[in-house]
Amino acid sequence: MFQQIYDPVNGSLFVSALCAMLPLLSMFVMLGWLKISPHISAVISLLICAVVAGFVYDMPWATVANVGVYGAVFSVLTVLWIIVNAIWLYNLTVRSGHFAVLRDSFALISDDPRIQAILIAFSFGALIEALAGAGTPVAIAGAMLIAIGLHPLKAAVIALVADTAPVAFGALAVPITTLAQVTGLPFEDLGHHVGRQTPVVAALVPLVLVWIMDGKRGLRQTWVAAIVAGVAFGAAQWISASHFSVVLADVVGALASAAAIVVLLKFWQPEKLPADAFQNDVTKKSEHVAISHSRRQLMLAYAPYLLIIAIFTVAQFGLVQTWLSTGTFKFAWPGLSITAQDGKAIGTMFTLNTLSAAGSLLLLAGVISAMTLKMSAGAALETYGKTLVQLRWAVPTVLCVMALAFIMNYSGQTATLDGGWLAPDRHLPSCRR
Repeated sequence: MFQQIYDPVNGSLFVSALCAMLPLLSMFVMLGWLKISPHISAVISLLICAVVAGFVYDMPWATVANVGVYGAVFSVLTVLWIIVNAIWLYNLTVRSGHFAVLRDSFALISDDPRIQAILIAFSFGALIEALAGAGTPVAIAGAMLIAIGLHPLKAAVIALVADTAPVAFGALAVPITTLAQVTGLPFEDLGHHVGRQTPVVAALVPLVLVWIMDGKRGLRQTWVAAIVAGVAFGAAQWISASHFSVVLADVVGALASAAAIVVLLKFWQPEKLPADAFQNDVTKKSEHVAISHSRRQLMLAYAPYLLIIAIFTVAQFGLVQTWLSTGTFKFAWPGLSITAQDGKAIGTMFTLNTLSAAGSLLLLAGVISAMTLKMSAGAALETYGKTLVQLRWAVPTVLCVMALAFIMNYSGQTATLDGGWLAPDRHLPSCRR
């Protein structure tokens, strides 16, 4: 039995909070200032967190290790299984050549690079964030923005800013799932609340994008498209999170914003840019794309993402949910008995999803996509292996970060920072009850 104490350092909440923030502070310093690689930063921060839990919060070392393993195992199905299969599906489209077709298709919608930036960084980036998360949309959307003529640094900034709107529901609502796990609050309730807040940000992000890309001229000439894309995304995200599916909130928002721009461009066009704007040749590229890519090729390029939407939509049906739930097992994590400072027990129930896990549904979408794209089983398996190699450093990073989060939460460090020091007049969150 371990009972949390939120002011273990001589009864001082302030000094205890300084100790509790050491794991997070060390990670920020190593990543942002010292430029140490993420996996090494995560390992060192995890060790610091364990030391604080053991020496400051008096958590038994066996319990510290057990909680760390609990967090790492939790991350396998909720984070890593999603990331691996999402990146694999993306790599399938790259290997088959259909991702290039997808990238070129944006030039068919508009030859204005600012509109393309909204479509690529905001709409398509949100779709990638919804499926994979973990920085994937920044890498993919950033590369696509460079391909249309943006400077690499500006492309990276635009991709990062665009990801602020969908990241709350990233990787098929992994942040909401994790929050529900560590707080004990209902997943749907958390999703509904987030779905009422993030659309406000989403409605403004495209305006920021065109300002970063083209300053006042961009705002003056493309504000209509930016507002339409942002409002469409935010409205669809809110509707999905509040009434349909928290998991698909970003997917629905991404498709709605792209569709809204396509419809808008039927009736409205931005003012033409000078020929040398952004030092690219968008018009020429667009003409080439129109000739080289058939309608069938375009449909195949979008097929994997349409399959994902279809599979996750079907998975929401009651009968299908019942069938998928046969692969779900719940049990109390062995060896853990933890109570909050007030003596109330803290839940350590572990849910093992097999069939219904988002990563498993993504795997199914990948298998069907491979067949749709006419890829052999050998090529698909080879691509999967290369994906695992590609993510060889991301895997330990995620494992360590999740282990750190669980140790902070179950040792009482999170309660010291959140429920005590930062909000002393507020009741402690339910995860500590």
